[in-house]
Amino acid sequence: MNKDIRETFHSVEYDEYYTSLDEKKLAELKTGSQHLTEKYGEKGSPSREEFEAKAKAWYYAEILRDERKRLSSYERSLRDLDEGRVFEYDSLDDLIKEIEH
Repeated sequence: MNKDIRETFHSVEYDEYYTSLDEKKLAELKTGSQHLTEKYGEKGSPSREEFEAKAKAWYYAEILRDERKRLSSYERSLRDLDEGRVFEYDSLDDLIKEIEH
């Protein structure tokens, strides 16, 4: 990388901010797994299994909801094209409202 470009994107404040992290404090931070173990128990325990099952169910429900939304919008667009409808929108917000409904 060219020295001038590097100086433009690399400031003293940036260096001070990212090099001033305290390694001891970082080492004391809990991992996500530690938080889950603390709240729901060890992996394989009934409460942890129940939590993981609910989390997966929520995850897949979100994927299905988003996919249904996308398909609904797509199907509506196809129907409108088939019927020869042409829409004009005053703003991006109007277009987004139409897509969401």
